[in-house]
Amino acid sequence: MRLSDLNIGVRLGAAFAAVLLLMTAMIAVGMWELSNIAAAKNEMKGTAYKHQLANEWLKGISTNAVRTFAKAKSVSADDQQFFQAEMKKVSARLSEIQKEMEGLIHTEEGKRLFAEVGARRKAYSGIRDSIFELKAKPETMQPEVDVLVASKLVPAMNAYIQSVEQLARFQKSLFDKADTTIDQ
Repeated sequence: MRLSDLNIGVRLGAAFAAVLLLMTAMIAVGMWELSNIAAAKNEMKGTAYKHQLANEWLKGISTNAVRTFAKAKSVSADDQQFFQAEMKKVSARLSEIQKEMEGLIHTEEGKRLFAEVGARRKAYSGIRDSIFELKAKPETMQPEVDVLVASKLVPAMNAYIQSVEQLARFQKSLFDKADTTIDQ
């Protein structure tokens, strides 16, 4: 049987069926691509939020770093109490951020970086608190505090800041990766 032997209605019906089949395939591919874009968009949204949290964390650390130095240098008990109260507020927010991010990070590298941030924060806080306890003692001289700040607190603070910066860069890289997925 040849195509020319078929009546025109059958040939038109077959052609129409082929067009419908081709359109169905195109729609299926389009829907599949749209779902991939939606998934990448959700990934971008999540990583952008985690990056925003990491940047807020970094901003809080920077703010508290200034207050820490001010408290360490201050000789006024009122000033020290003021700086401590302000540091406590920011630290509470940083703890909220840390807790929220813990539930949002799912990659192994992200978890590793997050654990490092936690360890660095704990080390920094411990050193800071021990210096403030030492400073509170009446027999402690300011030069002794200054030496501890320079030799122990500053390196611990820098390590903490760098660990949060690494986490923020990692979240940014995940955002960029999701963005690239959309472009492909």
